[in-house]
Amino acid sequence: MIGYRISKLRTENRLSLDKMVTATGIERSILISFELDESKPSDGQLASIANFLNVSLERLLGTDVDLSSCHFHFYGKSTLTDEDYELARDIIRMTREKKRAAISQLK
Repeated sequence: MIGYRISKLRTENRLSLDKMVTATGIERSILISFELDESKPSDGQLASIANFLNVSLERLLGTDVDLSSCHFHFYGKSTLTDEDYELARDIIRMTREKKRAAISQLK
């Protein structure tokens, strides 16, 4: 799942894999294996990737939004995939950002 987030954050920000290689010092083939969830980054590599993507480690790891106490019900779907949970996290993040923006405009 970490690979999904790395790839998603990189492509959403229109950052090339080559820029990521240059900025992090991590080989292209290794970054590709991370994005495909074929291997897991070390703590140091995670920190470099998070720094490059300009996100917190918690965001990169998906621990910034806790869904453990949430119950989801989708019609026609008996179980949710990791991508479904990631989408739920994204919706919560966007809602938080909009709320922060609205509050800052009131100040």
